[in-house]
Amino acid sequence: TVTKYREAMNIPSSIRRRREKRLSAAAIKRSD
Repeated sequence: TVTKYREAMNIPSSIRRRREKRLSAAAIKRSD
């Protein structure tokens, strides 16, 4: 999940960034 989050942050795509941000946020919350 960490790698995905990093990749999402690097991705300039606004749509993908928003989508990944939501998924990453949930994944990070679970990890924490």
